[in-house]
Amino acid sequence: MRLTKKSVLLGVSILLFGCPAFASLIITGAGSQQISSGDTIASLTSDTDVFYLQENNYTAIPSPPLFVPINAPVGFSGQISAAPAVSFLTNGVYGSYYLHYDPINASEESPATIRITVDPSEEIVGVIFKYDQLNNTNSRFGVAGVVYPSGSTGFPLENPDTFFTISANFIDVGLTAMLGADNFRVITRASVPEPSTLLLLGSGLVGLIGYGRKRMKK
Repeated sequence: MRLTKKSVLLGVSILLFGCPAFASLIITGAGSQQISSGDTIASLTSDTDVFYLQENNYTAIPSPPLFVPINAPVGFSGQISAAPAVSFLTNGVYGSYYLHYDPINASEESPATIRITVDPSEEIVGVIFKYDQLNNTNSRFGVAGVVYPSGSTGFPLENPDTFFTISANFIDVGLTAMLGADNFRVITRASVPEPSTLLLLGSGLVGLIGYGRKRMKK
């Protein structure tokens, strides 16, 4: 089999993006606990801790772009009532985190502000926070064995004054105590290395293969 530079780079890309091993979220401003298989999210008491779930690791989006309703995209900063929606994700490798939180004693005058930071190997695309869109994306990103909130009892972000500041690597969100817990899904995409990085990895792989073949001939 003849190896070409193109095939080597393709193989390296698959290694990099096809089987990503991302670290968990870092949450500051509140305690945090992971959601486990078998948990019923709506029954988790989240007065002081943010419950979070790293969902299915990563879903490849083919061409044409896939409809995934993003309620607030990366770069948005403001109240969710003013967030511009994004309907489609372009080609890439995507994943998500589900968060569940009901901060006690938080108010519009004094919201509970938390920061959600993702691993440098991924970039934030946006946030889904409306209950119908949360329900509709459970089938694509949800984890088997976890009981998600459903229907109008899905407890989305109820207060239109909830604010987000969404950057590529972290999200600041200010939440208030309402009747139910707040739930939202953070959509991420695997970061794409610079072409020079791929070429360096590819040339290194070619060198290793060449060295191995020389040794076998000896």
